[in-house]
Amino acid sequence: SRRRHTRSFHVTGVQTCALPILTRALAAGVPLARMTRHMLGLWHGQYGGRAFRRILSTEAHLPGAGLEVLDRAVAATRRRDGDLAAAE
Repeated sequence: SRRRHTRSFHVTGVQTCALPILTRALAAGVPLARMTRHMLGLWHGQYGGRAFRRILSTEAHLPGAGLEVLDRAVAATRRRDGDLAAAE
């Protein structure tokens, strides 16, 4: 539906805006899980949302977890053809 299409672009915008904040916080020693727990609902109801939450929930709390965890979680929201799930 159009609503999901629009929402996906807002979600990726939120994630893009959060990257500098996450980078600074990680450099300051804040654990990734403390920040990403607030992002768990971003892909609710979207393609790949369950995988997004699973990856953040299981990997963000591990020692040394960095932005690569968020990259893997976002990659899980993409369809096999490489486009964002809602870009159809």
